[in-house]
Amino acid sequence: MSEKENINNQEQDDEKEKTEGGASAETEKTDKSREGFIPRDRFDEINEKNKELKKQLEQVEADKKAETEKRLADQENWKELADKRGADLAEAQAKADKVAAMEETLQGLLDAQIEMIPEEYRSMVPEEYTPKQKIDWISQNQSILTKAKPFDIGAGKRGGEKDKEIVLSAEERESARKMGVTPEEYANAK
Repeated sequence: MSEKENINNQEQDDEKEKTEGGASAETEKTDKSREGFIPRDRFDEINEKNKELKKQLEQVEADKKAETEKRLADQENWKELADKRGADLAEAQAKADKVAAMEETLQGLLDAQIEMIPEEYRSMVPEEYTPKQKIDWISQNQSILTKAKPFDIGAGKRGGEKDKEIVLSAEERESARKMGVTPEEYANAK
């Protein structure tokens, strides 16, 4: 019941008593003394609403406190997660540095292999390949990409001509040293 309805009902009840003629002096005193009071029904209604609001307020405060605690716990997790990510990043950076060094070495090997290929065949090496794929391709096609050195059978040499450069093995140079002769003398005597 709303407050207006309670007041209206009270006024109607008061008027009925007055119109019935049964109003006594005692009732009038009681009514006059109750003028400042709230009817019991209205008091109970307001009291119940007040209790409900207090419960709701306590629930809201408890929820807010739980949310604050959860947020703080999440912040702690973020710190832990940030530390873990930092360690992962440092590890990844170390790996990236190693990969960069390996790529540099691989590129150096590729450049050396390309230098060994005659100029007219270098355009055959696929440009779209990665350095590793290029090295593999060059290895597989080595026989096509290099000019074979013909076997020296001594054709066109005269009997008295000597080779301009004679290469001695390490063992032959050691033998020449032990005999006390120069490597050239050892090569001529050979």
